[in-house]
Amino acid sequence: IDTAGNVGIGIGTASPQSRLQVVGDYIQFPTRTGAPPAADCDTADEAGRVVVRIDGPLNLYVCMGTPGGWIGK
Repeated sequence: IDTAGNVGIGIGTASPQSRLQVVGDYIQFPTRTGAPPAADCDTADEAGRVVVRIDGPLNLYVCMGTPGGWIGK
């Protein structure tokens, strides 16, 4: 954690370039069955949430906050 509150995880992140900088081979996101609930993405401060669906045609959901809600790809 630097003096600005940025967090670095992994080798070479002593001076992170963003709020969260991860260096490594993988980042693991939460998984779920079914689409994420609309209530988990209905305010501006929830924008940026990411979840992976493991049982459907759309597998990656990103929260756009209001009014966009979840966007599935």
